[in-house]
Amino acid sequence: MDCGYKVSVKEKKFHLSREPLRRFEDVDENFDSIALIDTETNFSDSVMNTLKEIKTQNPTVTPDDIGIILLDLTNEIYALADILEVKIHKEFKWKVNKAYESKAKLPSTILISNRNNVKGLEFPFVICITRKIQSSGGYRNSLYTMLTRSFIKTYLIIPNRDDSGLTPKIKDGLKHILTEKEMVIEEPSESEKEKIRTRFKYETKELSHYDLMMKIFEDLEVDKKHHEKLLNASSEIGMGESDEETLRDFIKDTMKYLSN
Repeated sequence: MDCGYKVSVKEKKFHLSREPLRRFEDVDENFDSIALIDTETNFSDSVMNTLKEIKTQNPTVTPDDIGIILLDLTNEIYALADILEVKIHKEFKWKVNKAYESKAKLPSTILISNRNNVKGLEFPFVICITRKIQSSGGYRNSLYTMLTRSFIKTYLIIPNRDDSGLTPKIKDGLKHILTEKEMVIEEPSESEKEKIRTRFKYETKELSHYDLMMKIFEDLEVDKKHHEKLLNASSEIGMGESDEETLRDFIKDTMKYLSN
């Protein structure tokens, strides 16, 4: 199949696997490339504990080797970034680069970014933070993209709460991926297949980036004086192929600053 995976079907279940990417020959094949941290403490403490673990296990790690990605698009993530900047400098004497302000990857700094400013970037270690796993397609696409920004290990930090969206089924699925090196998906029902076909048909008719941005401006009643700035900003950070939901979140997020 042209999906990038080896596919086999057993008892109406699709088994998806792929050849391991051997970028580092000294990495054990049984090494877990992702760690799930369902925290009962606050996010900043969980991040600091994770950074300490990375440094302990990898004594030569530098700030350039680590990216911290804040998946949610709320004002709270910027307060968290400020707290982490202080704590990281106090604990490790590392400088912090807030990519949503600098719009660049700076040398000798640990990068903290929202999900809109990491396009094209990779790190040996990535720490992703989210308050809740959401069901929307835009969020799921962002989550997948952010989790694959690391080429050694990714840490996903999420609250240990019933409403976090981290279901036992998701945990079991991750455990199976790590142990068996494959993902198992149940074959969709006929009604689900029809919904998938309908969605694909809709997506093939998607608007150009400019037209989609203009549509969202109209929906959100964005003042015309901000249109050019928002269009330029979206192009500068490589959002030309983003879906409507991601662009809508980006515009809402950016408008909070343009309105101040």
